[in-house]
Amino acid sequence: MLQSIREKATGWIAYIIIIGISIPFAFWGIDQYFAGGTNTVAIVDSEKISNERLTLIYRDKLKELKSVMSDNPEELNLQEKILKRSVLDDLIDNTLVKKFSLENNLNVSDKILANDIQNNKFFKSKGSFDYEKYEMILQRQGLDPSMYESIRREEIRNNLFFSSIMNTSFYSTQEIENLENIKYETRDIASINLSYQDYQDFKENITEKEIKEFYEQNKSFFLKPKKYKIEYVLFEKSDFINDIEVSTEALYGFYENNIDKYTEKEQRKVKQIFIKNKNNEGFDDLETNDNADKKVSTIVEQLIEGKKFEDLVFKYSDDELSKNKNGELGWISKGDLKQDLDKEIFKTKVNNYSAPIKTPNGVYIFYIDKIKEPVIKDFNLIKKTISDDFKNFQKVKKFNEASEELSNIAFETSDSILPVAEYLNKNITETRNDVLSIISKETSVFKNELVKQELSKANVQNGTNSNIVEYESGRYVIFRIKESSENNFKEFNDVKSEIKTLIVIQNSIKKIDNKMKDYISQLNNNKSLEKLSKKLKKKIKYKKQLKRDDQSVPPDFSNTAFLLSKTKPAAFIEKSTGEYEILYLKNITAGVSDLSDKSLSNMFSLELGNTEIYSFLRNLRNSSDIVIYNDKLNN
Repeated sequence: MLQSIREKATGWIAYIIIIGISIPFAFWGIDQYFAGGTNTVAIVDSEKISNERLTLIYRDKLKELKSVMSDNPEELNLQEKILKRSVLDDLIDNTLVKKFSLENNLNVSDKILANDIQNNKFFKSKGSFDYEKYEMILQRQGLDPSMYESIRREEIRNNLFFSSIMNTSFYSTQEIENLENIKYETRDIASINLSYQDYQDFKENITEKEIKEFYEQNKSFFLKPKKYKIEYVLFEKSDFINDIEVSTEALYGFYENNIDKYTEKEQRKVKQIFIKNKNNEGFDDLETNDNADKKVSTIVEQLIEGKKFEDLVFKYSDDELSKNKNGELGWISKGDLKQDLDKEIFKTKVNNYSAPIKTPNGVYIFYIDKIKEPVIKDFNLIKKTISDDFKNFQKVKKFNEASEELSNIAFETSDSILPVAEYLNKNITETRNDVLSIISKETSVFKNELVKQELSKANVQNGTNSNIVEYESGRYVIFRIKESSENNFKEFNDVKSEIKTLIVIQNSIKKIDNKMKDYISQLNNNKSLEKLSKKLKKKIKYKKQLKRDDQSVPPDFSNTAFLLSKTKPAAFIEKSTGEYEILYLKNITAGVSDLSDKSLSNMFSLELGNTEIYSFLRNLRNSSDIVIYNDKLNN
């Protein structure tokens, strides 16, 4: 994704992703990559981007990234929204590049296009371009030659645009040497830890006037705990679930309305060829190594030529278990395998083989031997199961209906909990007029965090009925504050000692802040860290050969350390706990990379190219009329 590359990726990774969009998209099954649609999600100048096109690419990206996305539903939802917007940004950028290329006569001649197609290894047989194979592969992907050639011409044009920028982005030899020194340098850092507690003086003279002023200025610190008298009603889910009458007519209606639940899924008898990569180390970004890639190409060519799938299993497959059974996996139902494999298996026709599917473990090619169509289970044979499902459904339905009615009663009679108790046919329980911590000892209800959160709401504090809160599994409460004490402050004389301690702490924080500035000034003016350490009676810690990406230290330590210089070797870090750390630069070792001069040159030049691409695309965006329909984007 171009936007993601500009913001996150560097070096050769970005370059490969940017200019690597070519035949694999068509060959590996993204057969509608440039399909249009009527549901417009964005307009770039006058060109529309359809939601169908966005969704197709988004789903493919989502499938690729599924293994690294969160299991938490809320986090996953946010990640999916970010990914979808990122894909849309890429489509917008590609549209801008296409428009710019056409306006500036960046054309792809028929000769360039023909050479590109004829040199594509997927379209070759015995080392030469095979037009029949070319047509056959395109047909399997739902494309005809003119459609594919139009797509490929546009891809080449966009690639030429990016290549023209990348090829003019380079550094001189001296600049590369300087960048290498900076990027890979290490630093030796000495540090001293200090705390505000080192500067506390409980013997300092704090006047009555200072204590009084602190009390008045910070009176909210000294609020007495509020006292509550709370009336509440407890009930359980089971209170609403009486015996549910079941008739055959009702069961049959439920059966018909949930027929998918009682249908045996479609099953497919599947064979496979599995190709693992060299040393079985997994693929980087789902890209196979050369050996595996060549093997897959050979298998596909032989399948197209009509070779038997079983013979190719025996000859090439790396899965020993299925290999000994002619590749058979048995009967597969939808959802049995991972989504990417599942999708390919269930879209492939019977007596046909699938497109190769790349995964982190290897490449799969499936053959569909037989298909069992979905079968609806006989009502009479599963009547007991349907009855149990129906009862559970009715229980949930009844509870939801009762909860809604109860919520309405609590809201409509918000100044009294009596109607709630009458509806539930339950007694009202009342706490003593006491602070919440003591009320909690009386009943476990008010220990629950959800109950505490509900209690803190402004409307509840004003005496209205609470919402329904589940304080234990299947157990609920509605409550109302009947009485509460006014906001009362602790008496001044009762908190004088506490205030004095707070003033001492406050003064010590001011002292250490001023001291730190003074220490740094001294160190930056040639004072020895060792002398300062001796004066402060603090030990010096050493972090040798610190790298920029060192994960063993906090980010603020590393960031500060690499801002230090020989002329200003000292700085301090202030931590949220009232702790401080002085950092002192002892030594800088020029960076040396294991990469060759050519690799370094490529890496830094490509990083520069990415920066220039980002700047160029930003200018294109600023000079274009771009409309994004967020309501359709979020559908």
